Amino acid sequence: MASINWYGIVGVILSNLLGLRIAQSYIKNRFSQVHDYNEYLFYLSFASCINWTYYSILTQDIYVFASCVVSIITTFGFMQAIFQGLQAKPNKLLQIEIGSILFILYWLTMILIHSILGLISDELATKIVGLGCLVVSVTKNFSPCLVLYQVIKTQDTTLIYFPQALIGFANLVLWVVYSITISDLYQVLANGASALVCLVQLIIYWYIKLTKE
Repeated sequence: MASINWYGIVGVILSNLLGLRIAQSYIKNRFSQVHDYNEYLFYLSFASCINWTYYSILTQDIYVFASCVVSIITTFGFMQAIFQGLQAKPNKLLQIEIGSILFILYWLTMILIHSILGLISDELATKIVGLGCLVVSVTKNFSPCLVLYQVIKTQDTTLIYFPQALIGFANLVLWVVYSITISDLYQVLANGASALVCLVQLIIYWYIKLTKE
């Protein structure tokens, strides 16, 4: 029996707590959207969870698989809640539709050429999906930084949701440590880059808070 990786265990708990936070937002916005959201973030989050789930199946990583369960469900629900608001933004909706179709084609192609036809090896499939995980994860975690210019300009820290950023940073650091313990390069790079992005948000948040006092 394989030994328990406690970094992975705690990472699973924190990841699913963040997923439950999205569930709270879903319930709040289920019947009418409370305010504007960064729609790209939630569609990218859903795609990221699917990517990591696929990757976890290829690598037989139970910790990564378990960390995605709650977020897949709650992010999918939240996408339905914000769809009505997207209908009033046809250009953004079109971009998200095209992106979603491309992701679906990517997953279907990988399943076809790897799992059904066996045209590529497990090792190559893992590298392709791992690279996809890396790109989408970094893009997803970078998207909140698009508001940092506005935060610095207005000195308004409410645009950074501090609890989410802090828990997210702690979670990513745990996953960096976990991925180092299992020598998984794709997880190290994805979680490391994403943790640095979260750290930048926290530094700006506290810098503005301290200089305004």
